[in-house]
Amino acid sequence: GSCQLDSEDVIYIMNALAKNGRSQCILNLLEMMVHDKVSLIGDDFFQDTNINLDLVLPKPSNIHIGMKHYTVAITSCLAENDIETALGVLEMMRSNGLGPSPRTLQEIALAYSRLALDNAALEAKHLRKRMKLKKSSYKKTKSLHQNENRQISMARAQSAFDIVQSLENPDPYLLSTVAKACSSAGLWHESRKMLQKIHEIAVKQEVQTSAGEDLQLFSRLTTASANNALRRLPGLHRNLLKLCASRGNVTAALWFVDDIQSLSSRLHLISDDASSTSEIEETHTEITTLSSYLASNSSLMLSSPSSDDAF
Repeated sequence: GSCQLDSEDVIYIMNALAKNGRSQCILNLLEMMVHDKVSLIGDDFFQDTNINLDLVLPKPSNIHIGMKHYTVAITSCLAENDIETALGVLEMMRSNGLGPSPRTLQEIALAYSRLALDNAALEAKHLRKRMKLKKSSYKKTKSLHQNENRQISMARAQSAFDIVQSLENPDPYLLSTVAKACSSAGLWHESRKMLQKIHEIAVKQEVQTSAGEDLQLFSRLTTASANNALRRLPGLHRNLLKLCASRGNVTAALWFVDDIQSLSSRLHLISDDASSTSEIEETHTEITTLSSYLASNSSLMLSSPSSDDAF
């Protein structure tokens, strides 16, 4: 073709590569773009993709690979759970003097969390299989499957947690996802820290709502996410406590209940409007139900086969 590549064409190509299962090629493409070697790319580079070769074969006209391209490359890889290539692009960014944006870091943390949850689900699947089969027949496969998935889950969840700790104002949805990932991986301390961060956002939200529009305590937060922070809490609380029960971790469960009770008390002191009172009463009901559940099932939790995760 006679046309030359432009910046949007490069973004299109990277997205297409990822969607066609060729995300590992994105790093090579960026390296060739940075070093002006795109003319060396052969037809086989785009084999088994839907990319129009008439679009990609012409030489580019001095396209500057910047933050936008790196961010799209990373998020495209993460959407396909290709962590290795995403980290390669991240390292390439840094070597070219560009640091990742907060949005890019949040996308990486979300991807790590989702992978941790996936591996934790596999671990739980193998555990259920273990309970159904005789120990003698399952013993040989336990270490290979269950422990491997647990280690991967822990590593991914820890990476997500570390990234979130470096962010100034992480999104409440991200905090919630990382909290669940950490609990699923048995990282109870880290999960509790994520929950406490969400509680702080919920409290600030109530303070701002009660004080009116003149008080802007957390204007840097995404408005939609901040508005949803309190509404999402009941479901998150139930999820975390169910994970405690499945792991047989009474200590972590009681920690979470203590944090929920503390949040409820703080919200009562802040707000007196009807809508917020409704949210608070739901939290109180939730605490009563969960506390009764823990009390009635404490002996079962203590005797759980996964009690090795307890503090």
